[in-house]
Amino acid sequence: MLPLGIASRAHGVRGEIRLLTELDKKYLKEVSAVVIGGKEYKVETARHTDGAVLLKLEGICDRDAADAIRGEVFLPDRIKIGLPDDRFFIDELIGCKVSVAGDDDYSGEIYDVLRNGAADVWCVRGTGASSSFMMPQVKGVVREYALEEKRVVLDGDKLKEVAVYED
Repeated sequence: MLPLGIASRAHGVRGEIRLLTELDKKYLKEVSAVVIGGKEYKVETARHTDGAVLLKLEGICDRDAADAIRGEVFLPDRIKIGLPDDRFFIDELIGCKVSVAGDDDYSGEIYDVLRNGAADVWCVRGTGASSSFMMPQVKGVVREYALEEKRVVLDGDKLKEVAVYED
């Protein structure tokens, strides 16, 4: 399941839940169900307000019921949000094998993505004799995304300009 955000508290008296999420509001209409505490709920309505999303879930009819639902909110596996080709979820990157164009000896794996204001930062663990490094996800560094194959190819020259090596 894909993490969607955090159910932080009830909102109002009609059973709405305040969801803290980084999901762009243009994709919100594709969210028809969520999983909270292992239970799936159908989303009746979703609207943006003050940096959060207010969700009205089927079967949650009053403030007390909404207040009882807190914690991580997930998107069920069967629901796929259609992102453009150059956009993806962080969970899709984690575990991707990394290779560097022009360096047949390098191999690594993305083990974390740090959220930063300017650009996400990929944490890559080198395998074998390869070095571990961190790099901002900026234009020109990634030559190829093959997320369905769980691999990413980086431009060796651009990588030298932006990578910070841990060794």
